[in-house]
Amino acid sequence: MVLLFAALIMHGFYPGPMLVTQAPQLFYSAGAGLWATTFMLALMGWPLCMVLYRVLTVDRTLILVSALGLCIIGVWTINGSTFDVFVMLFFGVIGYFMMRYGYPVAAASITVVLGRGCEAYLRRGLVITDGTGGHSYRALGPP
Repeated sequence: MVLLFAALIMHGFYPGPMLVTQAPQLFYSAGAGLWATTFMLALMGWPLCMVLYRVLTVDRTLILVSALGLCIIGVWTINGSTFDVFVMLFFGVIGYFMMRYGYPVAAASITVVLGRGCEAYLRRGLVITDGTGGHSYRALGPP
């Protein structure tokens, strides 16, 4: 919602109860888009559902081996390095054992993706605030 609101504000529309009176063309085009999406989903969803149901009857090992092969090909084509493939397989094994023993895999994935940026901004914030994190303990007076 924040991204949608930011996009609206960037284009000169201010979200809120007055949006319908200030920009009715935006409101009605969004409604028409939702109706069109519903209609297309009704037309295409049922046949696609039947095709995807057949995918569910395929043997699970065939799907897993195919997915692993596509992952290996994808990782190797990025740099052409077998080291990258071994790194992917190593972290895949770690992920398997995390799932098997009940550790949260999603939290670890988010940490890997966001960790470097969060660490850099934490370091920058601590430098700006002289290591206090924005709190001034000197203002409290002597103990």
